[in-house]
Amino acid sequence: MEGSVVTKEAALRAAFEGLSGSRTAMEVGAHSPWVSRLLEHCGHQVIVANARRVRLIADSSRKNDRLDARALARLARLDPELLSPIRHRSAEAQRHLMVIRARAAVVQTRTQLVNTARGLVKATGKRLGRCSVERMNAATARQLDDR
Repeated sequence: MEGSVVTKEAALRAAFEGLSGSRTAMEVGAHSPWVSRLLEHCGHQVIVANARRVRLIADSSRKNDRLDARALARLARLDPELLSPIRHRSAEAQRHLMVIRARAAVVQTRTQLVNTARGLVKATGKRLGRCSVERMNAATARQLDDR
């Protein structure tokens, strides 16, 4: 089958629930974890291809979604191992990793903001009082007005 589907749960269910037992191939990407889980739940065999390791797709001079999808389908039919398939984390593991990455991004952003504030103040010949990034707060920021 060839076509396109909006990457939303309802649209995917409508397109794939009636086709249970089909082999479905897709490239790894932002949506592939949840889409692959949804299609497996609908009864499909899902192959998530690592397209960078599939030379037929990665090295193609004629790249577009339709041609890549056709190549994926042909390789999935012939020998799924040619797609260098990957296995996504479970939904629970993905949620845990998302929390860890979000926290790391917040900590990194906070550190950059504190370092920026310190650097801006140094340019005026002054310094912010010593404190850890955890203690950088409104009282510390008020020191900017006092100097």
